[in-house]
This record gives sequence, C-alpha cells and structure tokens, in this order.
Amino acid sequence: MTRNRQPFVIKKLIKLKLVKMRYVIFIFVLALLTSFSNESVAQNKITVKGVVRDRSTGAVKPDVTISAGKPPKAIAKTDAGGAFSVTVDAGTELVFSHASFASFRKTAVGNDNSFDVSIAPASDPMKEVVVQGFRTRSRETSTGSSTVLSGRAIQDVPVSNVTELLQGKVAGLNVQNNTGSPGAMGTINLRGVSSVNISADGFLTPTSPLFVIDGVPVDANTNYEYGFQGGGPGISPLSLIPPEDIEQFDILKDAAATSQYGSRGAYGVILITTRRGNSKVPIVQYSSNIFVKSPPQLRQVVGGRAERDFRINQILNYDTSMRGALALINNTPFLSDSLNPFYNNSTNWQDYFFRSTFNQTHNLSIRGGDNTFNYKTNLNYYAEDGIVQNTGFKRYSLGMNALYQPTTAFKMLVNLTSSLGEKENGSGVGLVQTGVAQSVATSSLLPPPSLFSENSAALATSRVKNQNKTGNLATTLELQYDIVEGIRLGNLLSYAFESGTADNFVPSFLNNGSSESYNYNHRKYNLYNRSTINFVKTLGDKNNLSGYVFNEINSTGFRASAISLGQTAHDQIQGPIGYNWTATRGGTLNNISDTRQHGYGGSVSYNYDRKYVIDFSYRFDGLSTNGPSTGYSQNPAVSARWNFNREPFFENLPWLEYGSLRASWGRNIKPTGSIFDVYG
Repeated sequence: MTRNRQPFVIKKLIKLKLVKMRYVIFIFVLALLTSFSNESVAQNKITVKGVVRDRSTGAVKPDVTISAGKPPKAIAKTDAGGAFSVTVDAGTELVFSHASFASFRKTAVGNDNSFDVSIAPASDPMKEVVVQGFRTRSRETSTGSSTVLSGRAIQDVPVSNVTELLQGKVAGLNVQNNTGSPGAMGTINLRGVSSVNISADGFLTPTSPLFVIDGVPVDANTNYEYGFQGGGPGISPLSLIPPEDIEQFDILKDAAATSQYGSRGAYGVILITTRRGNSKVPIVQYSSNIFVKSPPQLRQVVGGRAERDFRINQILNYDTSMRGALALINNTPFLSDSLNPFYNNSTNWQDYFFRSTFNQTHNLSIRGGDNTFNYKTNLNYYAEDGIVQNTGFKRYSLGMNALYQPTTAFKMLVNLTSSLGEKENGSGVGLVQTGVAQSVATSSLLPPPSLFSENSAALATSRVKNQNKTGNLATTLELQYDIVEGIRLGNLLSYAFESGTADNFVPSFLNNGSSESYNYNHRKYNLYNRSTINFVKTLGDKNNLSGYVFNEINSTGFRASAISLGQTAHDQIQGPIGYNWTATRGGTLNNISDTRQHGYGGSVSYNYDRKYVIDFSYRFDGLSTNGPSTGYSQNPAVSARWNFNREPFFENLPWLEYGSLRASWGRNIKPTGSIFDVYG
C-alpha cells in the first residue's frame, strides 16, 4: 500500500509547488508593473525653485502666493527671503500674485526648473490710493482734484530741496528757483501767483501751498528765502527732508480737495508721505550719489592788450574832439601807462566768482516688519557747494518711525525726526550776491584781487564769513482705535521745535577800514493736535456711506533777535564790543508772533456701486490774529463724480477701460491780518 500511495503524494506536492510559484510570479509581475508606473509618474513631476523680487527696487518679496491649476489654487508661498520651491507636473502654469502687484505667470517645463521672478506694482490708476482731507481713498471714488507722484519718480536725483523735483511733473504747479544758492526755497505757485495783500517791503505776499508731512502741517512760507524776500538763516524747512526718504507726494488743487485744511489750504496743499518698513526680513539699503555742478556759459571776455586797444579806439572814434579824447586817455592810468606791470594784466574776473563743484550725498536706511509691527530708520548726509564762491549747503538728518498694530482694532504710529542744515551765503544773502554784477565788469588790466587791490568785492566773495544754521526736532504720536465695527477714533499729536542762527562777519580791509559783525538767532515751536471720528457704513450691496468729524488745535510761537557790531577790536575778534556805538544796534525783532488756531468740521461721502459719488465737507476756522469780533471763517465744499464706464451701455465697449466726469465747488478764506493789526 505504501508503494501505491507515494506517487499520489508526489503529485500533490508538485501541484502545490506549482500554485505557490504562480503566486510568486504574479506578485513579482505586479510589483514590476507598479514600479514602472511610479517611475513613469515620477518622470512627469518636476521641482521648481527660485526667488521672487520687486522689479522696481530689486528687493526680495516674501508672502507671494504661488497658484496652479484651473481654477488656480494656492500651493505655496515665498519665505522671508523671497525663495520658493514647488513640485508640480511638467507644463503646469504657475501664477505668482501679491497685493498691489500685477500677477506674473510662468510655465514650468522640464529643462527650466530654476528661475527668478520679478513682479511689478499694479498700474491701474483707478485703484491708486490718494490722500484727501484726513483720510485715504481710491482714485475711483475721489471727487477732488489731486495728483499723486510716487517717490520712485524722484529717486537718484540729488537736490538740496525736494520742491525742485516737482517742476514739470504736476500740471498747474509752477516752481521757480530764484537763486542758485543751495538750500534756499524758490517760488512755488499752485493756485494763483499772488494775493491782493501787500507786505511791508512792498512786495506781493507769497501764495505758496501748504505742506503737510506725515499728517502734520509745516510752515514753509515764513522767515525763509523765497521770491523777493529773505530773513534769518534762509534755510527752507523742505531742504531738511531727504528725497530718498519720500514715499509719495499728493498734490491737492481745488477747494474740494483742500477744504478740510481750511484757510491754510487756500493756495493748495502738498502732502508728503515718508517711507515705512514692509519686509519681514530687515532690509539695509545704502545709496550714494557723486555729482558735479558747473556754471553756465559765461560772457566772452576781451582781456589784456585787446581790451586796452578796444577802449582807446572807442574813445578816439566817439569822443567829441580829438583833444578831449587824448586828454581822457592820458589821464586814465591803466590805458596810458602800458609799461606799468600793475596795469598790464589779463584778469578774467568771472573766474573769481564762479567755479565747478564736486558734491556728494549718502543715504543709509534700515527697515523691516509686517502688518503687526514695522519700523524704519533713515540716516542722510548731503553736501553741495554752490557755483558761486563761498556758497554751499550741508544737511544732516536722522528719521525714525514705527507702527504697532496688535489687532485690526488698534493702531499706533510714532515718528521722530531730527535734522540740521548749514548754509553759506558768501558775500550776499543767498538770493542776491552783492559785488558779483559790479566786479565782473572790472577792467581786465587790473591785477587779481588781493589785500592791496581796490576790487574788494571779488575778495569778499571768498573772505566774508557768512554761516547759517537751522536745527529742527519733530515728534509725532498717532493713535487709532475701533470702538465698534465701522467707527474709528483717532488722535494725532505733534510737537516741533526749531532753532536758527546767522553769523556774518566782514573784515575791515573789505569794508572801508571798519569791520562789521552781525548775529541773528530765532526760536520757533509748533504744537499741533487733531482728533477725528471716522465712520463707514454699507447699506445693501451697492450703497456706501462714509465720513468723519474732526477737531484741530494749532499753537505756534516765534521770536527772533539780532545784533550788529561796528568796528570790532580786530579782524580775528568778532565781538563782543564794538568801538563805533552809532553803528552798533540790535534787539528783539518786530516779527515776533504767538498764534493760536482752532478748526473743526467734517465730511460726508456717498457712493452707489462706485458709479455715482458725492462729497460734502464743511470747516470752521478761528485765528487769534483775527481779533475777538471776527468770529470763525467758514469753508464749505461740495463735489461729485460719475464713473460712466460702469454704466451697462458702456461695459461692452472694448476701447473704453474707464471714464469719468467730475465737478466741484468750494470756498477758502485766507486771513491776512496780524496780531499788530488787531490790537495795534
């Protein structure tokens, strides 16, 4: 029986082994197919890496969203250094997007898996943010006439005064540089070139616009050189602002745009916004400019023997008689005594007044932060020598600001700026250079200027000491808080202190043997506070109502003193006692001021689907210089806008991107009185 069962067992074992082998082969083939499938799928996936940068500044852009698919879905974001790394299918279109920047599209292919991306700021002018009154709004919903100029448009242009950069860039704004003296302020006209008020010097009162720097009004029209007037150090406060620190200009033109600034905005308003930090990674940026300034083409000069022959021929040909002509020639030493080396020169007097200069500016900024907290520090140095000898301007400035916003309901902004300006006026006052016009007409036969020559004006250009300094310290604290949804309280408090000095010394050998020392100093303060309540309400889907009310207080004080000493003890001793008491005078100047201003009012704006917009504003202004019986001046304004591109019958026109009509009416009253007029 054993022999009969053995073949059955062997057959059964063989069948069992065949079943197991088939199972192993099936598993092996399945694994092999799976491996080929995964390898094929992996071959369709690529990893794309790179860095995203701002096209205009070259700075890295963190938090840029990277999307893919249809519809696009966010798959990654750039890190703090702007870097990204994503794994997608070959041929996938990647979309890089960021707030206020135009989207950038790039197709990922197998042989191009590492590249850099540059995104540019969005250029839709209707979404441009403008500042009008005490709030910001989009261009599409603004009804006042205003122009926005980005700080990028003025970068890399070294100037001593930022107003020089506005010439030719804003319609209706006229900027004239009345003097080539660096640091001085030219004439700025935005709404009219003069007023009916006449100053004590017999000139029309300047009508320069109001300047507002980071929300704080700045007096740029008093005690500084502009037009035909000059006083004090002659340094414009706008010269103390580094152009590298400016983020944006907002130029407000019509009464509707300037109504909330009341009487001070009667001649227009120019808002200056400085930069803030906006990067999670601290950005350290250094810029430097080296530039050369040369005088314009000067008059052609006939010198030496050619001048002598020309003068002699003129006298011989045009005198009344030959005898009179010969007598005049013989009695003129520098014409008749041609062998005397004192009268045998070829001096070009223009060379002693004008020069080419080598100038420089350096700017260092450190900024960073996010929406919760950001900061910025800016250090600037500027040095420019004027093309007229002994003239120039230097600026040292340090500005710091910070923003703290722990929640969407609370915001705190802090600004602190300090600056020092040094100005040299040569032998003049910056606006007028005494002696230049007269001395350049001096005969070239005379020797160059020296202690023994009679042409002291040319020597005074380089030897007169005329030092002027202005120091400014300003601080601002702004708080905003949402008490309920749609209602925000705000308060801005600012204090600024300014000190200016002017020291002028003329040695005796330049002033008919009598030295003269002049010293000037002034102190000025400005305390400003503005409280606002802003509200926003949406009614339904298309009705939007917003507005604000405000209360504004401004206190300004100014006091200046000057002293003039005649015949000091020595040319190297400038004081303190003068020998000629009749030429010594001084004391407190009569331009002392102590002004109080109170303003309050509000504005209401309504728009329907951003299609129809209407604004109404009203402000009351009270000034201490008006007197108690004058009361408050009233400054109303109403304006409207129709964005007709949003009408249904215009939506299908391919050639019309946007279009609007705007109309405004307003009234600004500019007081012209002074405290002396009111109280005698």
